[in-house]
Amino acid sequence: MLKALLKSPWYVLFTFLILSFVVPAQLSAQNPLFGPKKPRLFKSPDGLFSIQLPGKWQVSDFRPGQSATFKPVGARAETQLMIQKINVPPGAHPRLLRLKAIENRLGRLPGFKELAKADAMIGGYPAAAITASYHYQGNIQYPRALEEVFIVAGQEAFILHFECFEPDGSSFAAAIGTMYQSFQIRPDNPIAPKTGIPQKSVKEEDTGSFVDKVPY
Repeated sequence: MLKALLKSPWYVLFTFLILSFVVPAQLSAQNPLFGPKKPRLFKSPDGLFSIQLPGKWQVSDFRPGQSATFKPVGARAETQLMIQKINVPPGAHPRLLRLKAIENRLGRLPGFKELAKADAMIGGYPAAAITASYHYQGNIQYPRALEEVFIVAGQEAFILHFECFEPDGSSFAAAIGTMYQSFQIRPDNPIAPKTGIPQKSVKEEDTGSFVDKVPY
């Protein structure tokens, strides 16, 4: 009975959770040196956005006015969060950006599987997200998890694209959550978010002609 329990995947998972959360928490309480590093503020040199970088995350590529890529030191090469800025027409809605991305890019990835969709507010602006998986280069042995968040601020939009080896996804959830929650658009000269504007229904948003006008 004991041997069977030790081999059980649930027992292994439970043991992993204990080692991952309980033990580090105890060490952190006893000695601050064992605690997690505080997030560091990154402000893009072009003034477009700011974001908190937790743990070992750092900027790996920066293109002024266009995009920035962040990666955690020591992780797999494919693990990254890319932030891209695009221009959108007046009246743009995050759900339409998401729809266009699925139709033109994401949906064409080999083995693409949509897992979840969600609406949110990030930095005071409306956002739409999609979580999915696909087979890297069509190889089922290399499944990748991806998440894209579309944020609209006036005639600017920001696309946050996170990607990693699918089995590693849960280990980055907390860090990605920290970055999402801390994301700020033009922190030194913010555009006041519009409030009180009636939202279209999901059906209206998904079929609107605007989707063909987005340069993305």
